[in-house]
Amino acid sequence: MYKKKLVIIILHHGFEATTFLRTKFYDEIKKQFDVIIFTPNYSEEYFISEFNNFYKIKNLNIQDSTKLERILLKIFLRMSYHPLKSNILKLRLKKNKRSFLAYSINVCMNIFLYKMKFLRNFSIKIFFTKINDEDLVSEMHFHEKTFLIIGTNSWSIQAIKLERLVKKNGGVIIHYLIGWDNLFNKTHFFSEPDLLLVWSEIQKKQAISLHNIKNEKVKIVGSILFEEKADISKLFNRDDFYKKYNLDKNKKIIMLGTANNYIYNSNYELIKLICEAILKNKIDVDSQLIIRLHPQSRYKNISTIYSDNQFDNYKDLVNIFPFISFDIPQVMSDKLKFDCTKDDLENLKNIVFHSDLVINVASTISLDAALYNKPIINVAFDIPRKTYFESCERCYEYDHYNLLLQYRGTDIVHTEEELISKINFYLKNPLFKSHERLEMLKSQIGDLEFPPSEMFLDILKK
Repeated sequence: MYKKKLVIIILHHGFEATTFLRTKFYDEIKKQFDVIIFTPNYSEEYFISEFNNFYKIKNLNIQDSTKLERILLKIFLRMSYHPLKSNILKLRLKKNKRSFLAYSINVCMNIFLYKMKFLRNFSIKIFFTKINDEDLVSEMHFHEKTFLIIGTNSWSIQAIKLERLVKKNGGVIIHYLIGWDNLFNKTHFFSEPDLLLVWSEIQKKQAISLHNIKNEKVKIVGSILFEEKADISKLFNRDDFYKKYNLDKNKKIIMLGTANNYIYNSNYELIKLICEAILKNKIDVDSQLIIRLHPQSRYKNISTIYSDNQFDNYKDLVNIFPFISFDIPQVMSDKLKFDCTKDDLENLKNIVFHSDLVINVASTISLDAALYNKPIINVAFDIPRKTYFESCERCYEYDHYNLLLQYRGTDIVHTEEELISKINFYLKNPLFKSHERLEMLKSQIGDLEFPPSEMFLDILKK
């Protein structure tokens, strides 16, 4: 037997590729392990060029499934987490204005499905076809040990089948927390993992409470993505940054991180509102605006519910307001959704680091801003106004963001006037709430004193 361990990584979208492959974790894992990547964009030139030093890259054919498997998958998703311990079900039912009776029936059905997980495991064994990958089986037998690594917000029929295959051949199943919001509404464990690696104590409690994962199977390692973001050694100096984005060195920088269209479709109106406030001196500190578009706003060639329907209008704003600049993530693939280049992560780090104030709509950008101790304003109004359950305001009731707000590290604004007032305040008082931002950050990403990538690798080695 070959005395080297094998790591299999499943990628469903670009967020996982950024976390696993464009961080220090990737640099170390390829030195110490043989790595096989399963990804739907296995044959795309940019991906092969960037990661051509892997042991193997294989096709994750997410379209290869039977109709029965797809039906069962939809049922399995109702078994994912305890419905009474999350606000998601409550919000969905309120939005649809269902009666108390309908609400009660729906909750009971979800609890029943949650409790009947053994039926899910039985159904997978009986009705899901097996993967016939003799090459992969041979690799597992050839290596000393096999680890299958899956991101917590990824699920597909192919992933379920790969889990079964790896488990059958003596491998270890490891799920890693990709995003701080995953455990409430994006994570689906189709079988209990051998290990679940999370960022912080608060997420360990969520995994145990919501998903009934055993305490001894949940390990805190921290965020390998935020470890990468905390490394500022390669950032532009101030002059180079201003030059790259055509900014004025004598003005403060306001950063606006847009949301995808499903969460918030008033991005264009919000940008215009802030620009007009700058132009009319309602913002009384000389300022300029840099807009970072959400990666989900733009696929490479297709349109989805997340796509920004105002995208083509942004170029007109640049002609009207000369003090704004855009950073547009370069989405490289339609097969591996939202996958961007390594440079995109560096661009995001630079923008947040060099900005004086960060504005967003219920976004992870709030944690990026807290990492560099930047004031944070969360927008909770639409232009024009909408009902509560159609408005972005509902997002602040989501469990993960509701927990974040308890630390009071951000300011939520509900009107245009309140937004302008907070902008003026924080441009003059940038250190206000510094302590609250630090505590908020630590609650979610854990402690970076011990490098998360090294803690993850230590687990694989031991």
